[in-house]
Amino acid sequence: MKILPKICLAFLLLSMVSAHAQKSVAGSYILTKIITENEVDTSFTPVRFTGEGKILITNIPFGTWKANGRKVALEFMKPELNGLYTRKKKKGFLILQNKKNTFYFQKYNPEDNQKLPVLGVWKQLDTPESLYVKFALPDKIVSVKNQVDYTETDKGTWLYVPKDKTLMIFGLMDEMRGKGKLQSFTENRFTFTIDTLSMTFKRVKEAQPELLSFKEADFPEDIDDSGKLPSSWREYNDLKANLQNITSVTYIKNELLAEVGVFKTDTLAEKVAIDDKYIKITRYLLKGKDSTQLQEVLKGGLYNRYNPFYPQVEIGPYKVVDKEEITVPAGTFNCTVVEGFDLDKRYKFWLIDDKPGIFAKIIMELSSSDDDELKYRQYTLSKIQ
Repeated sequence: MKILPKICLAFLLLSMVSAHAQKSVAGSYILTKIITENEVDTSFTPVRFTGEGKILITNIPFGTWKANGRKVALEFMKPELNGLYTRKKKKGFLILQNKKNTFYFQKYNPEDNQKLPVLGVWKQLDTPESLYVKFALPDKIVSVKNQVDYTETDKGTWLYVPKDKTLMIFGLMDEMRGKGKLQSFTENRFTFTIDTLSMTFKRVKEAQPELLSFKEADFPEDIDDSGKLPSSWREYNDLKANLQNITSVTYIKNELLAEVGVFKTDTLAEKVAIDDKYIKITRYLLKGKDSTQLQEVLKGGLYNRYNPFYPQVEIGPYKVVDKEEITVPAGTFNCTVVEGFDLDKRYKFWLIDDKPGIFAKIIMELSSSDDDELKYRQYTLSKIQ
């Protein structure tokens, strides 16, 4: 009967050793190097050994682990890395080694991210492209690179090591990915370097878009507000007479970069040309002294024949919701405010009552079913020539 307590004690000690081994391995690390039979791979990848025996790489399950004393069994999605490893001692590091492979993990504290007041949106300076990054806790980072004809979005993670002012960024585009060094940091500006590349960012305020809340259910099926529109907007000759002495209309376009919550600002010009048959408006994107033609819109004959909102899209259903005096960079105008739909896009127009064909302000909003990302644009009248 005396052997039973001894067996229980042995199992208790074994479980305590196993639990201590698990606890000594569990934690957050940076995988800095892997040595295999054929190569040495140096990288900076965030890895977490959870207390439940999972291995997470950039918060994505990648394998499992189990420790018993100084032995650690690893099982990855890559079979060539699987096996029993011996844990080597080195302060601040977890080194796992067997005959084929050696892993070097540098330990870090995720709460150190709270010591760097970098949360919010930043824009890179001194670059022809508009590059924005947004930092969030505990370790999320999003970058948006905006160019004339496309926008590139990347998501990743970030880590801060206060001891040596190291800022590590994972998963973003090449120029920002890797282990960087903070050279300077203030509340509104910071500079850091990765290898020989130096980047400076300034803090920017997040946008406060005027979101549209109306729904298609708010519009009766038989609604017809065409009679509430200014008469000059319904008559072709009034439109033609107003635009006859105008050569161009310029708008400031603010497009919401939803992932980082800031506006991308461009300047659009609408060039006016009128002949006996048509009114032709040609849209251009202006960049300094350069211009890029975007679109031509005709009215006359069958073109936009029944569209009172020319040169914008013909929305429907729509309703007149207000009369409003609005001040924009081009001046102060009395407007008729219209809300409506073009398929799955919401529109809100501020029609200048005595200037048919010219809008004081336009809002377009689309919630994409593919990625649930808000598409939002706002146009503000800046000049009439």
